[in-house]
Amino acid sequence: MQVLKFGGTSVANAENIKKVKDILQLKKEAKTIVVVSALGGVTDELLKCGSLAANGDSSYKENLQKLTERHLTIVKELLPLTNQSSILSFVMQQFNEVEDICNGIFLLNDFTDRTKDRILSFGELISSQIISAYLASD
Repeated sequence: MQVLKFGGTSVANAENIKKVKDILQLKKEAKTIVVVSALGGVTDELLKCGSLAANGDSSYKENLQKLTERHLTIVKELLPLTNQSSILSFVMQQFNEVEDICNGIFLLNDFTDRTKDRILSFGELISSQIISAYLASD
């Protein structure tokens, strides 16, 4: 058994994610566990959104919109149209939840460690689902 970890740079965009699939194709004889980080730069951007919200700066909404669009674009670049619907819906649901959390941070002007951890977890959650859907599509 082998464990392969792909960091943010390795999964920063659709082209890099395609390279991950190529690497995994070469390793398919061995049982492999794949661990992926959030897309490159996403963790920092999510943290920035929470910090902006905590400081009463509503531009966190624009930042979240850009993050959402980035993820949706990657899904559209990786998956055939027939396989996009469920993962696009998942991505939207997750970013809607991040926005809800940021709205709460904005209203309370409070960004606790627990809330920070929750927001940051979305990066890995979303990227792992996108990459899993891509690896499953052939």
